[in-house]
Amino acid sequence: MEENIAADGIQLTAEQIAKLDNLPPAAGEHHNEEHMQMIER
Repeated sequence: MEENIAADGIQLTAEQIAKLDNLPPAAGEHHNEEHMQMIER
């Protein structure tokens, strides 16, 4: 929780924001089929 609160103090430059904005979208599943079976019990 302290790390989350500390994140409030981070300031990104315009260049850093532009780099983040230009990242490709995430692709693929977060969990594979085997893991999903354990999660959805």
